[in-house]
Amino acid sequence: MVLEDTLTKGERSLVAAGEPAAVRRQRETFQTLLEGEAIAAVEEATGRTVRVCMSDVAPDDGVAIELFLFESVSETGDVVVAETDASGRDGDQG
Repeated sequence: MVLEDTLTKGERSLVAAGEPAAVRRQRETFQTLLEGEAIAAVEEATGRTVRVCMSDVAPDDGVAIELFLFESVSETGDVVVAETDASGRDGDQG
């Protein structure tokens, strides 16, 4: 996921003061501390197992990236098609 205009007011102040490395260090610390929570949230939302989580920031551009690489899933050959009506709702819902 790519996040633009992601710096906080404090981080923008650090960049303006010529300290983008301080923003990077701070973000790396938060990533380390919160990685387990982020992985758990993604796994719960997707029903998939995260193999690798990576994060980076380009402070001068205010852009960050979060990458979650999933464990591979064996292919069964089965194809599932969800049907929807004109409203975009699942066709099986009354």
